[in-house]
Amino acid sequence: MEWLKQAQLSLNEVKRGSWTDEQLVEKAIDLAACVLQGAESLKTREDRRWESEIAGMMRDPKGKAFAVAVIDECLRTEDPKRMIDQFRSLVHQYGIPRSFPLKRKVQLGLLFLVGSPLVNLFKQRLRQEMARIIMPGEEIPLINHIEKRAKEGVKVNLNRIGEAILGESEAKKRLKLYLEDLRRNEVECISVKISTLYSQLNLVSWEKTLEILSERLRLLYRTAKAHVYIRENGERVTKFVTLDMEEYRDLQLTKELFQRVLDEEEFATLSAGIVLQAYLPDSYPLLKELIAWSKMRQVPIKIRIVKGANLAMERVDASNHVWPLVTYSTKEEIDANFKRMLRLAIAEQGILVGVGSHNLFDIAYALILAVHGHVEEKVDIEMLEGMANPIRLAVQHLFKNILLYTPVAKAEEFVYAFAYLLRRFDENTARENFISHLFDLKPYSKEWMDQKSRFMLSALTQKPLSDLPKRTQDRHFLNPTERCCHFTNEADTDWSLQQNRKWIEQILCNTSFVKQAPLVVAGKLIEGRLATKDDVDCALSCAQEQKCLDVSERAFLLEKTAEVMRKKRGELIAVMVADGRKTIYEADPEISEAIDFLTYYRINLLEWHSMQDVQWSPRGVIVVTPPWNFPCSIPTGGIAAALATGNRVLFKPAPETVLTGWEVAKIFWEAGWSQEILQFVPCNETDVGNALISDSRVDGIILTGATETARHFLKSNPKTFLTAETGGKNSLIITQLADRDLAIRDLIHSAFGHAGQKCSACSLAIVEKALYDDPTFLSQLKDAVSSLPVGIPEDPYHQINPLIRSPEGALLRGLTQLEKGEEWLLPPKQDPNHRHLFSPGIKIGVREGSFTHQTELFGPVLGLMRAENLSHALRLANGTRYGLTAGIHTLDQREQKLWLEGIQAGNCYINRGITGAIVQRQPFGGCKESSFGPGAKAGGPNYLTQYMIPHIRSLPTEGLPPKGKYRYLSHLIETHFPFEQKRLWESCVGNYLFYWEYYFSRSHEPSQIVGQDNLLCYRPRMNLTLFVQPEDQPIDLLIVLTAANICKAPLTVVGLDPIWIAPFQSYLDCNVQDSIAPSSRIRCLQPPSKEQKQHWIEQGHQVISAPPVAHGRLELLHYLREVSISTDYHRYGNLGYRVIPDVSCRRCRR
Repeated sequence: MEWLKQAQLSLNEVKRGSWTDEQLVEKAIDLAACVLQGAESLKTREDRRWESEIAGMMRDPKGKAFAVAVIDECLRTEDPKRMIDQFRSLVHQYGIPRSFPLKRKVQLGLLFLVGSPLVNLFKQRLRQEMARIIMPGEEIPLINHIEKRAKEGVKVNLNRIGEAILGESEAKKRLKLYLEDLRRNEVECISVKISTLYSQLNLVSWEKTLEILSERLRLLYRTAKAHVYIRENGERVTKFVTLDMEEYRDLQLTKELFQRVLDEEEFATLSAGIVLQAYLPDSYPLLKELIAWSKMRQVPIKIRIVKGANLAMERVDASNHVWPLVTYSTKEEIDANFKRMLRLAIAEQGILVGVGSHNLFDIAYALILAVHGHVEEKVDIEMLEGMANPIRLAVQHLFKNILLYTPVAKAEEFVYAFAYLLRRFDENTARENFISHLFDLKPYSKEWMDQKSRFMLSALTQKPLSDLPKRTQDRHFLNPTERCCHFTNEADTDWSLQQNRKWIEQILCNTSFVKQAPLVVAGKLIEGRLATKDDVDCALSCAQEQKCLDVSERAFLLEKTAEVMRKKRGELIAVMVADGRKTIYEADPEISEAIDFLTYYRINLLEWHSMQDVQWSPRGVIVVTPPWNFPCSIPTGGIAAALATGNRVLFKPAPETVLTGWEVAKIFWEAGWSQEILQFVPCNETDVGNALISDSRVDGIILTGATETARHFLKSNPKTFLTAETGGKNSLIITQLADRDLAIRDLIHSAFGHAGQKCSACSLAIVEKALYDDPTFLSQLKDAVSSLPVGIPEDPYHQINPLIRSPEGALLRGLTQLEKGEEWLLPPKQDPNHRHLFSPGIKIGVREGSFTHQTELFGPVLGLMRAENLSHALRLANGTRYGLTAGIHTLDQREQKLWLEGIQAGNCYINRGITGAIVQRQPFGGCKESSFGPGAKAGGPNYLTQYMIPHIRSLPTEGLPPKGKYRYLSHLIETHFPFEQKRLWESCVGNYLFYWEYYFSRSHEPSQIVGQDNLLCYRPRMNLTLFVQPEDQPIDLLIVLTAANICKAPLTVVGLDPIWIAPFQSYLDCNVQDSIAPSSRIRCLQPPSKEQKQHWIEQGHQVISAPPVAHGRLELLHYLREVSISTDYHRYGNLGYRVIPDVSCRRCRR
């Protein structure tokens, strides 16, 4: 073998004499050419077939997407018919890829035609295909494989793949499996991820998390230390454990765990391994630190250096959290850092080095460095089982230290290997990765020269490479923010950063609060009591006297308020923990949301006031009455919206969280809002509260609370303008084609975040029967929920916090009683020392129409319902009086589409949790009895319009000419109305058609988050009634009827003369009736009498009084409801063949 002689000659030359860096690089290139020739000569027929298929996928992204979808989706179900149905759907969607070889096409075609009888054969064949890179986890084939590799002189590093570790039973089961592997005579080393050792990793509870991880890692190290592996040559070595790296968030935790346990006297003589990822700038200084530490121990550790395989997920995570991407920004920088780390690690004493790469040039370079330094014995070339086998065989002819990272999964665990498979697919087919070019690579070809240039550039780069972490957020300091014309969400606190963990620790230790918040009425501070009726009277009189600030001043003050709130983040977290009993993980994002409201409404305000043909005036005096469960963000949003639109505000905080409300009010005052424009009026919920709500001087109320509270407010003051976001009985449907690990994770977070005390919380899981009847699913859910730490929020270890008060009424019944047919999968338990503290509970067997199905419980109890299919699940989900949030977990895009078409909810979530709506991304608000008033969503583009009154300065200039039936209608109007009224109708309708065509009929996605679609859509309202009064102008009625028709919103007209409407009715499809249907949304063009409105309210109707407006951007809002749709479309970071959005080009769009 000539290539081998040349390669050995190169290595022997390098051993002697001194060589410059440039010469070593040249030698590495020569060696790489030799190894490539050797690899080509060693290729088997199977290797060539595999390479051909991978090369085909590179040229056929659609083929790759098809292959990924088949593995990801079809194997989720055990039902052969359902699997075949999904397979056929994917074939219809993608077609059988042209890039597939003929044999594969024939196999897939047969499966398509024959169907269910071939399912088992298909699964078996698929597993055989994937066995190249995922070894069978069953004992006999696994041992056979390990022994085969041992005879070949190859070490095997075992990596167990299984379901996600969501609960402690599963974590202990996985730990037991690791221990069994270490005790096997055939196993030399294993790789372990910390997320598989402990299910409740908590970065804020750093010490507690490390304590639990340390206890479990000790067991592994102890077992490794007690067992010896005998190699083929008779050498006896201690078993070896390597800690893998995963997400960036776990980097410092993994490194500290590794050092902490190995520093213990018991393990002073033990060698173990850790992985560093070269795509992180943090890794080079960490390498230096670990080398120095290893030298002090005087027992070498092993550091595996890899480039990093989690880049796709890091991109998604950074975009979602508005954090900087943690990795280097270019492939060239990553490659350069990898080589820099290799040079340092191989040159230094006191450590062993694993070179984790399939890049031929990198492997050759590592071999040259090791031979040149005479340290071959300290270096392993580490590759993935089944990847680039010919290269591995060629390298093995030159170098004995080869280790294969070997993932294993049993047959029933194969579906859980998808994330690993996806990363391997990406590595094989991503253009920037070396291995994707290997299939056509020939020495000195154009492709070779290109790869050679890339290698030389990264190995000899003179450009300084930064060691500084990309994420530098430090809550001790307030970073200046730039005023932007477009909106960007406020970043939550990054708890992976040590400085932020220290910050919150100091905050919780050093903060003190007033015991009772004072009143602020008419600019005067009154301490020691709640507001009286006289205080309310004084506050309202003062509010009426205040003048409206101009738009620019309001915008400036909103920006200033956001700045003050950023500065007060720590104090606000502390007061919410103490006052609202929120965990840190729940409190921190709430402050980000509050800041988002301030900045978003400032930009939105200026946009609305830039409209040349509309003039705005405020409504007047507005009472903001928020709930206790979001005591910072919701009051901030309501106050900001009311103040932004020029109104005067009386802020009535929730009685349970007055102290948080006081801190929020102080922030507005500190920013420059006067204490006369914003007054702070805590009062009781009975006589004084009722006096405030029912006062005729109140022009508007912003309520977030119970549905019954909204109805009470309307009855108390029928003439006032009320916007209310109210309750929800929210569901998450899980079908058999769901990724069950993700579904359970999202279900738990949605159901039990803030102990279930959210109006958006999931209190119903509607599970398709195939999954519901699977004991493994229920066991996994039970394990995950029972593992959640329960306790007081002052200890950040706890994830389930106390209830705001002792349970009573519906919640008490939900926590303590079972309805007919129900059983406890997991009974809730009350803490004997804390009557407000309950562990989460799960009921199964919940029946349609039952108390658990119909009642908003507002606490840590989840009901599971069994659905025959998706249609049945939709009926159950829609079978309540609420319509706030809803979700579905399914990988079947057909099911997603059907669900979206059928679900009755304001916020819809696909393959993600159903809580945690973010300003602009998912504007928040519901339908049915979850919303009162115009219905514009909080944090959305239309919210401010509710608190201003538009006045049309001139007829709009934008318009489309009436076509079709609207043109004929125009001719008809010409014969019945004066010219000016016809001109008014044509201007209105032309503008309505314009805004329907270019705005309301389209979906809007301003946020552009990587891996997540966030669409704002408009759907026709289905329960509209136009109530005609004697003073209404006929042309106004026609304008309204036409507007509803343009929006495709069915409209019932009550009180209209049938003879008058007859000529127009066939064009407008309106339904003339004598009475109002139940639960209608009644539109009046003039305010109805107080008695009439009171009557409608008592009958359960909603009433909107507003004349038609000539501007379509405003008028059409009456006929449409907003729907937010948020979809996690990425699969473990992989975007399919969707492109990454250019986040630098974001624009706010109305």
